[in-house]
Amino acid sequence: MLYKSLISLYGSSLAGKSAPADDLVWHFTPSEDLRLFREYALDALQQAKVYLLDHMAAAYADTLHDAVAKQASETGLPAMAILGEVKLPADVVWVEFDDRELGVARFERASPVTRHDDKPVGTGLRGYLIDDRNKGHLRITMFHRRENSRVVDPICALLVKRIPTGELNYDNVEVELSRSMVEFRVRSGDTMEMINGRRTVHQVETGYDLFIPYALFAMLVSPDLGGIIPRKTRRSQPRMQRPLESSGSPGF
Repeated sequence: MLYKSLISLYGSSLAGKSAPADDLVWHFTPSEDLRLFREYALDALQQAKVYLLDHMAAAYADTLHDAVAKQASETGLPAMAILGEVKLPADVVWVEFDDRELGVARFERASPVTRHDDKPVGTGLRGYLIDDRNKGHLRITMFHRRENSRVVDPICALLVKRIPTGELNYDNVEVELSRSMVEFRVRSGDTMEMINGRRTVHQVETGYDLFIPYALFAMLVSPDLGGIIPRKTRRSQPRMQRPLESSGSPGF
């Protein structure tokens, strides 16, 4: 479980108890920026309302993304605009799902996003930390632990700015680059071109799969998403609440 791993790793590092084999970034390139990020992330994770999606729920939310993306291409509106204003279930939310299983589901149903792929694309676990405590922006940090690898801090986060009336403006998104991770990549031998490539991939993946947690939040309030889900589909949709949600600080 990525959520539990992050709390354990960040707590250990801040307490001076992590081992280099488990936490290469912390021991190879320690910095004040890294310490501040981990203090922030640990605090946010511990306050977050937690949703752990099984592979069926994540795949179902993703099929809605395909449907909304089609509407978006026909109308010229962003997918998030079609989904509408979605209220988060808490000021800080964590949503986690299996990226490998999601890739398999996309490939098997021939999702448009797989049209250039000859095999499933996806690995490990993906988690979204969505923080709505700042009046000026919504902070979205996506963590991704690939299979057979250790947890690595994200290279960037997205800050969705608000308009004066308080609504989020998804056309005004700042990409906040992690200086500590740039330093880690430089010392690991990456060129700036390679680092920019990593940032771009992380930014695109964060933005694309952001629909999954938002579809979950919307369905918790309105199971048919205000009519977006056809009636035929509504009858067969999986139950979203009990098997997937864990509120507050879950016990493991």
